[in-house]
Amino acid sequence: MEIRNEFGRWGRVEAEIPYECVKEITRMLRKTYKGISSHSFGYCCTSDYDYYHKNCNEDDYVDAKIFKGGMNNQYHDGRFDIGNCVWFMWRITNFDFDNIIDTMSTIAHKYNCEIKKPQNDAYCIELRLAPTEEDMCRLYMALMRKRYYTDEPKEISMEDALQILKSNSEIQIEIMKLFN
Repeated sequence: MEIRNEFGRWGRVEAEIPYECVKEITRMLRKTYKGISSHSFGYCCTSDYDYYHKNCNEDDYVDAKIFKGGMNNQYHDGRFDIGNCVWFMWRITNFDFDNIIDTMSTIAHKYNCEIKKPQNDAYCIELRLAPTEEDMCRLYMALMRKRYYTDEPKEISMEDALQILKSNSEIQIEIMKLFN
């Protein structure tokens, strides 16, 4: 996640969804709902799910929009570079959609993530990183390190950052905006 301080300088804080979460969600969907097609990644573009993966179902699927190869490549140095949000394309005709969302949410919570149900059929299912206190503290610490020309300390400990975050709701709101 990239952050910008008030002087336009950039910093980076690592907070991303683990690929294992996406894999476990798709594996659990295939295991729980027999006949559903669910893949953790595709090749190059949306149409390549059917070509490279076996057992595809065009009526019932939940596929992560993560790609390996082509112009949409998210696979670098032996791992997927996902970020703090993953979208799932979906089409459900033979299963209860709310049950599928509940199954996905159960797995997502294990990895400190949350599932956002789409507003209608035109939207994707959204898997978002739910920041922990530690993530928020690290982000606040990074923001403090990036402050220049102030009298405030540039280095701050994790304990001090946690105290400040718990006592100041405005800072919490600003940091949560960075996750959305």
